[in-house]
Amino acid sequence: KNIVTIDGNSAKIAEEKEREMGLVATLQERKERTLQEIERAKAEIVQLKAVSLSDVVGLERVYDTILREITELRDVRAQLRTDISVQTNLIDRYLEIKTSDSENLVEGWRRELEAFEQSSAETSTRLEEENAEIQELQKILGSIISQRSRLQAASSGSTAARSRSWTGRWRG
Repeated sequence: KNIVTIDGNSAKIAEEKEREMGLVATLQERKERTLQEIERAKAEIVQLKAVSLSDVVGLERVYDTILREITELRDVRAQLRTDISVQTNLIDRYLEIKTSDSENLVEGWRRELEAFEQSSAETSTRLEEENAEIQELQKILGSIISQRSRLQAASSGSTAARSRSWTGRWRG
């Protein structure tokens, strides 16, 4: 029984020893990382100590110059936006005027076209009426010419008879 107890105790001791060795390894890794961080921080401190006051003043001057340039560029941008807005408004107004003028011109042309079409229709109607009158007059003229021809024919027959009778009288 003692041997079994000793074997059980030695197994427990071995397990504890393994755990302690794992903890030692983990702590060793942490120690190494911490030492590396300390070395890195020391290097940064050395670099910061190496920066002189004149370097800081120079950097502040550069910073101020950059801020001033940014402010100037913002002012230029604001002025450009204002100019663009003014130009856009001018262009829009110009286009509105031109569009209105074009619409008025088209409307004027439309009215002229309607007047021309109405005048054309009236002229066409008058031409038809005048053609009808011309045809009527041609019929009348044809009738007159026909009557005149008949009268001339009748008259030349009677004139010939008269002229024979007159010529006979002069001869006789």
